[in-house]
Amino acid sequence: MTTRIKALELSRRLFEERGRPLLQQLDLLNVCAVGCFGGTSQNVQLDDDWSRDHMWGPYLTFVLKGEAYNEHVSALEKAIAKMPDEIDGVPWIGYDGPEPRRTGVQEAHSLLRLITGLEGPVDREEDWIPLIERNGFLGRRWTEQLFDAGQGAVFHGTWFEEMWRDWTKFVPINVKLALISRSVFRVWNAGPTYNLNRLIARRDPIGVLLCTSRFVDEVMELGFTLSDQFTPPFKWRSAHFQRISVFPKDVKTAIARLVEVKDVEEILSIAGFIESEIKSVLRSIFSVRCGQSTDLSMYAHAIKRKIRNKQVKEMTNLDWWVHLG
Repeated sequence: MTTRIKALELSRRLFEERGRPLLQQLDLLNVCAVGCFGGTSQNVQLDDDWSRDHMWGPYLTFVLKGEAYNEHVSALEKAIAKMPDEIDGVPWIGYDGPEPRRTGVQEAHSLLRLITGLEGPVDREEDWIPLIERNGFLGRRWTEQLFDAGQGAVFHGTWFEEMWRDWTKFVPINVKLALISRSVFRVWNAGPTYNLNRLIARRDPIGVLLCTSRFVDEVMELGFTLSDQFTPPFKWRSAHFQRISVFPKDVKTAIARLVEVKDVEEILSIAGFIESEIKSVLRSIFSVRCGQSTDLSMYAHAIKRKIRNKQVKEMTNLDWWVHLG
């Protein structure tokens, strides 16, 4: 069951009814931005009845920059302390009732460093290279962190909207090609012409289950990268995958079917169809000179050859044994 109340909209109304008057009273409307930032269920607009038990509801993050933060943070925090996180009878719910409270004041650069893990906007293609192998707590990948960092909305303050979007923009073209070539290679590695087929031949049901899950995950990641989007965390990945259009609808239907079937021949058949559709999409987008019968791994190498930045191309090693050390 899906709730009709979306907390991001509640937060927007909280700003209009309580936040905006508060800033007007303090004469801070021209220097303070307000919104909700980061990858919570409500900020990705996927909150439902299951999301309402903790860390859900109306709240606001007030953002000041540099000297304005130093000058006004104390007065703003005192005023916010008297403003309830509640609108239309719906309160903020923390881990323990209204606590911990989420509404607060942040300095713009500090907030962006916190949610992105970056020291600033990444403009040079070479500067993306150290990020690509970075993982965090619970195995969160750098793409997931940057997806999270870009979720939410600015309710007031276009100056911060510009900063926020600059820090969370997608990778430049040569880095995108690198990510796509590696992603295509991983789809092949987990797919029906390589490990999935071998695990079925070995009669390893657990291995087949793990490989099928890996195949599905890699196909989704490829779809997001082709769509100029960072890959969402696992719990929202499937829902967001339904929103992208780079793959035909039949691919989404096939993926849903793939995780349901038990017959190994049908698993191979469905995975083979998905792989075939991916090849068609790659030929359409990149004009690679690979046929329908060509291994998907060769598509990965063909896309890698399109990378024009030497450093990025050198990083994009598709010989997996090189990484074993």
